[in-house]
Amino acid sequence: MTPGRTRILFVSWLNMNYISSFCCSGKRLCEAVLLQGIFRSVNIDHNKHFISTVKKPEKNIVSLDNVAVELIRKPIKNIYIRVYPPDGRVVVSVPRLMSRKDLSLFLLSKSSWIRKQHLKLRVAGQQKSYEYLNGEYHFYEGTKYALEVYDYKGPARVYLDGTAIIMLVKNDYDREKRRAVLENWYRQRLKEKLPSLISRWEKIMHVDVSEFRVRRMKSRWGTCNIREKRIWINLELAKYPDTILEYIVVHEMVHLLERRHDARFYALMGKYLPDWKERRSLIKTITESHFLPSMR
Repeated sequence: MTPGRTRILFVSWLNMNYISSFCCSGKRLCEAVLLQGIFRSVNIDHNKHFISTVKKPEKNIVSLDNVAVELIRKPIKNIYIRVYPPDGRVVVSVPRLMSRKDLSLFLLSKSSWIRKQHLKLRVAGQQKSYEYLNGEYHFYEGTKYALEVYDYKGPARVYLDGTAIIMLVKNDYDREKRRAVLENWYRQRLKEKLPSLISRWEKIMHVDVSEFRVRRMKSRWGTCNIREKRIWINLELAKYPDTILEYIVVHEMVHLLERRHDARFYALMGKYLPDWKERRSLIKTITESHFLPSMR
């Protein structure tokens, strides 16, 4: 390592599958496979005239983009940024002789990365493992409803009643069967909405969708098979407002006009859905505030 420069190591204990190294300008230097965690490294200059007489580690808390960051000054050469489960606690260990100016500039330049990793762990830690029993809260069209489960001898069914989602199932239904019943209800609600929504946008955009399907997806809100003219919609969208569902549908249909996410694609999004950026931001707001699964 070049004398007078410090390597900064980022660690987020998430199940990721890569690492990346960056220089100060943000240019990627290398990538490697990793079983766990995200690591990024950059180099910055020390302030050679900064002198610290503190012998023991100094600790203090600062706020970075509304995220509490614990700073620890230690007799070390590297800077370590760690984000811990389950609440996304952020701890930054820095060399004792690093200047406040360099530290401040660095943290500000990486604040979006820190916030992203903090929120991922915070959301993961607070998401419930649903049992689909009385008293739980579930979302539909962006609204939170209390789940009420009743013994019912007939075919299982679900319906809305005021501020509650009513689930009628047999007493011997276990968690997986109750989950399947509720997810099927979500799926049917989307299948009722999508035909008219797609038809409306087909006329506006002058494209044809041959088929749509709804399924559970872990990382995407939707996909488009351009050759088959088929779009897939994530089942989770039943939990979001209809404006979000429309945004995802339009996004996937624009791919029938432009395959890539390039300038033309976003120009078409702006043409057909001028407020698409606001709708995209709303997804993030709802996901973080309701601790729902995040997608891309």
